[in-house]
Amino acid sequence: MRGAVTDTLTNIFAWAEDHVRLFQVASALVAIAIGGGGFFLGWLLRHQRALRERQNYRRLVDDQKIVFEAHLLRETPDGAIRLEIDQWGPKHSVSALFHDPVLEREVAKVARKRDGLVLIPKPGQLLMMASLRDAITGNDWTANPAALKGRAVEEDQMIIAPVSWPGMRETFLLRVVIFDADWVERLSDPTIIPRIVAVDPSYQYRTQWLHEIALAWPQERQKTTDDARIWQVRIRSARQPD
Repeated sequence: MRGAVTDTLTNIFAWAEDHVRLFQVASALVAIAIGGGGFFLGWLLRHQRALRERQNYRRLVDDQKIVFEAHLLRETPDGAIRLEIDQWGPKHSVSALFHDPVLEREVAKVARKRDGLVLIPKPGQLLMMASLRDAITGNDWTANPAALKGRAVEEDQMIIAPVSWPGMRETFLLRVVIFDADWVERLSDPTIIPRIVAVDPSYQYRTQWLHEIALAWPQERQKTTDDARIWQVRIRSARQPD
């Protein structure tokens, strides 16, 4: 029995010695496969991560919204000025607001430069501003339902200015600043900034935006609607009974 085992082992070792090069080649192939597999796995993981980052970035770009914000200014008895900000309606996607692929691209291209007041090449500026106005006032902005029913209405003049300032949140493509036109002259005075900031220091940048818009208004109001970056629009609402 022991002799048979010895003979078997001898034959195995002899066969291995005769095929040593085969073992060397096989070992090399296994090493290449392991190394290649590791390289491929690493490449696959990096590719998946890059793809995920691109998808996340694309989702962020696609989710960029246009937000309308009313800036309410009130002077307090002690001479300070209180600024309150109220979102005017829901956030709008670019496609839902403009309904035109060419205009969407032009608005997005200019807005992403983060240069401040937004100016789109003709005829895009007129189309953009009219769409923003209609989003605020409604498509029937010249025929207030209260007036049609014979109720008293109140008409206010509002300044609207789409802006894309440096440092603005990336999730907002545009922020449409809205404020009462009665304040535009006072907001052009730089001394008003500390009076607003004294009440709420977090509105330092907002106050500066309002000041920049007010400074630009005298020149913008002289432009045609094809070129103006700031519009004055009428807001008509039902007058509340006394």
